[in-house]
Amino acid sequence: MARRDRRGAREIELKLTAPPGTTALLAEHPLLREPFAVARRKRQSATYFDTPDLHLRVAGLALRIRRVAGEEGARQTLKSAGAAAGLFDRDEWESAVAGEAPDLDMLAATPAAFVLADPAARAALAPVFTVDVTRAAAIVSGDDMAAEIVFDEGEIRAGANVEIVGEIELELLRGKPRRLFRLARELMAAAPLRPAVHSKSDRGYALLAGAVAPAERVAPVLAPGMSVGDAFQAIARACLRQFAVQETILLQAPAPGAIHQMRVAIRRLRAAMSVFRKATDCKARKGVNDSLRRVARSLGEARELDVFIAGEIDPMRERHPEDADAARLANHFARQRDAAYARVMEAIWSKQHRLAVFDALAFVETGRWRRNAACAAPVTDFAARMLSRRASGIRKRARAISSLDVEQRHDLRIAVKKLRYAAEFFAPFFSEGAGAGKRAARYGKTLAALQDRLGELNDAATAISITGRLDRNDAAQMRAARIMDEDRVGRAAASLAAARKAGAAFARAKPFWD
Repeated sequence: MARRDRRGAREIELKLTAPPGTTALLAEHPLLREPFAVARRKRQSATYFDTPDLHLRVAGLALRIRRVAGEEGARQTLKSAGAAAGLFDRDEWESAVAGEAPDLDMLAATPAAFVLADPAARAALAPVFTVDVTRAAAIVSGDDMAAEIVFDEGEIRAGANVEIVGEIELELLRGKPRRLFRLARELMAAAPLRPAVHSKSDRGYALLAGAVAPAERVAPVLAPGMSVGDAFQAIARACLRQFAVQETILLQAPAPGAIHQMRVAIRRLRAAMSVFRKATDCKARKGVNDSLRRVARSLGEARELDVFIAGEIDPMRERHPEDADAARLANHFARQRDAAYARVMEAIWSKQHRLAVFDALAFVETGRWRRNAACAAPVTDFAARMLSRRASGIRKRARAISSLDVEQRHDLRIAVKKLRYAAEFFAPFFSEGAGAGKRAARYGKTLAALQDRLGELNDAATAISITGRLDRNDAAQMRAARIMDEDRVGRAAASLAAARKAGAAFARAKPFWD
């Protein structure tokens, strides 16, 4: 059965990833030095099992047998999925086993019984990867809190593929969750830690496939009947996990898609904080929002250059493949992008960045906003009022796009983006009734089309700004820039016409929440 505390709640683990050598550094931290001076270190070896077609993995399950050096016997554990950024909330079934193979009788009352109902699947169950770590654990306690801190260092091995693993796990034994987050933040300030987004089993399966852990699409679990507070928390958790998943990919190698999705995740989270402004109001809110804005800005230059090169430079090179000046200009912006990516990597390893993301997680999980009376209200009525208000504010401007200047179109694009996010957030709350899902999908497509067309206009304005920063005394750069300007003229007129059409379509769109 799932491990549960005395109140019957699931065990919640706060995990941080740690580069090699970090745990030795943290063992000397003033808060940990004394407890870890007497902590015993134990070697643990876990073998994970699955079918050749990875039926357990597909079902969101992980089955392992773990042995601890110096202890008799072994423990068989089945875990379900259930992770946010840094938080692992999972059902768990554990039992003692005598041999090296899983005891399938012990899985009879678990979700694995259905997955392994076919005798062929049961017979095919075999080791797929191993996790070997040295674990040190100690209790850190004070007047208002006690927590178990676990250091794991070792490796994951899948065939010939090996990955070094380092993790720090914090489990609250006594006191308020806010105090556990405060302890974790102190450790993060002292060492290059960040919230873990993938479990050891996730990483093992990724290693088995010869890739980094998958960049899965993260969607909040929402349902009619939720409260305003619970809805915000579910949405915010999904945004933070999406950010952390993409950050993990970016830490492996420069990836334009990862930077884009990280910015989308931050925008969605800030949009959620704006949409749920009354419910999330508390002293910490402004600081978290400002920190998230700085994180997004640190990614902005690299993303702008990605879009500029894909939308302006690459098409120019395709149209003028033999033009030496065009080639020189392409090389110039390639170097600029490389430098921008280097600054991004420096930023995401910085203490300021890591703490900003963790502070957002702490705000979502333990913020005092949960005390607000607005959090208890049903989310459906709140959502309908909010969507109507925001849609009304956009409709008039959408009909008059041609008369708006660059800044006004930019403001409209931001408003449309926020409404699109809000519509995506709240669509599940209006899913009941015939055709409700289709109405929400149609409305979302109309919003997406308007956002895309306004985005094209904004990209064109950004491109003009970027080329405007070129060296005016460099004749070759100026000639290549004029080529781009000439190519852009026809596209700009087409983009404006498309934006007018999309604006008119939105103005006619029927809200799905009425």
